[in-house]
Amino acid sequence: MGWIKDLRAGRALRATSALGEVAVTGRAMPPASPWQNNDVLARILMQELFGTEYVHVDRALAMSLPVLARCRQVLFTTVGRLQIVAMRGAEPLAEQPWVTRQPEVNRSRFLTLGWTADALFWYGRAWWVAVERDAASDGGRARRFQWIPEYHGRFDTDGNLVGLVGESQDLDPRDIYRIDGPHEGLLNFAAPTIRTAYALERAAARASDNPVPSIDLHQTGGQPMSDEQVDALIARWAKARRGANGGVSFTNQSIEAKTMGQAPEQLLIDGRKATDLALVRAAGAPAWVADVAVEGSNLTYSNTPARSRELIDYFAMGYLEAIAGRLSLDDILPAGQWATFDTFELLRGDFKDRMEAYKVAKEVGLYTDDELRVMERGAALEE
Repeated sequence: MGWIKDLRAGRALRATSALGEVAVTGRAMPPASPWQNNDVLARILMQELFGTEYVHVDRALAMSLPVLARCRQVLFTTVGRLQIVAMRGAEPLAEQPWVTRQPEVNRSRFLTLGWTADALFWYGRAWWVAVERDAASDGGRARRFQWIPEYHGRFDTDGNLVGLVGESQDLDPRDIYRIDGPHEGLLNFAAPTIRTAYALERAAARASDNPVPSIDLHQTGGQPMSDEQVDALIARWAKARRGANGGVSFTNQSIEAKTMGQAPEQLLIDGRKATDLALVRAAGAPAWVADVAVEGSNLTYSNTPARSRELIDYFAMGYLEAIAGRLSLDDILPAGQWATFDTFELLRGDFKDRMEAYKVAKEVGLYTDDELRVMERGAALEE
C-alpha cells in the first residue's frame, strides 16, 4: 500500500507544513506544482487567448487574493488551536483517545486540524487515512490517521478517494475517512467571484506598472526643445525629487510644472472594495476578519471575547462541527461517546468579569472552590 504501509511499519515520515505536503523518507513526490493538474498549459493558453474569464480558479490563485488569504489564515489558526474533547454523556473521558490528542503520528494536532479546515474551506471535503487501529478485541477502530492533501489523492469518477498519486495500488476503502464541510468548497461555488477579483487585481497591477505621470513638464514658450534636452530636463527633475534638497527644483519662463496625480478610478479602488466585500461574504467570515469596510459601518473597537464569539459563531463553527461530527461517528468513537471542541479558553472574559461570575456561581452553590480553580487554571491546586 505504498507509504501508508511504510508508516504502519514504523518508518519515518516527514511533513512539509508550508504546503501540507507529505513525503516518505527516500521517496520523491511528483515534481508538478501541488495545487495544479497536468492540463496547466492548456489553462494558460485559454487565459491568454480569451482573457481572464477563462482563468482556472485553483487554490494558488485564490490564495493570491489578500482577502481570501486572510480569511484562510484566521480559520486555520482558530480551528487548529482548539482542543478536541471526547465525551461520554455530559462528562469528558478521563483518558482521551489518540484521535483527540494527536490524530497524526508525526504532526501536531494544531497542524492536522488546521490543514483539515483548509481543505474544507477550499474543497468542501477533507480526507484522512487510518494508519493505526485498536486491537480487534477492542473494536478495531481507527485511532491514528494521516491527512491526505487534495492534490495527492487519486479519485474515481464520483470524486471518491481511491489511492495516492504515484502509487499504483489502491487504498483499502475501510481505511479512508471523508470529512464533509459545511459547503461544497469556495473554489467550486465562488469561482466567478474569485475570477472577477483576480481580473481586477491584474488590472490594478497593470495600472501601477504604467501610471499616469505625476508631473508634466510643459513647455509654454521659447524654442522647441530637442529630445536630448527633454531627456536631460526630466532626468534632472527626477533626481531633484529624490534628492536630499527636499524635492526642490527649478523651471524658467518657458517651462510650467503641472502636477497630475493618479485618479482613484485608475487603480479601480471602488471595484476592488466591492469584490473584497463579495469575497469575504462568500467565505462566510465577518468583514472585520479581513479588514474589509462595510458601507455605513466602521471597524470600531470591541473586546476580545465578543470578537472571538463572533468569529466562532459566524465563521468557524461550521468547520468545527463538521470535524467533531465526523469523529463522533461509531467507526471512530464507540457508541455513547462523542467529540466536541473546547472553546472555553477562546471565549473566556477578562479577569474582572471572570472573578465576578465565579463569585456569583459560588454563592448560589453552582460550583465549589476546587471546580472554580479547575475552570480558571485547568487543574485543581494542591492544598
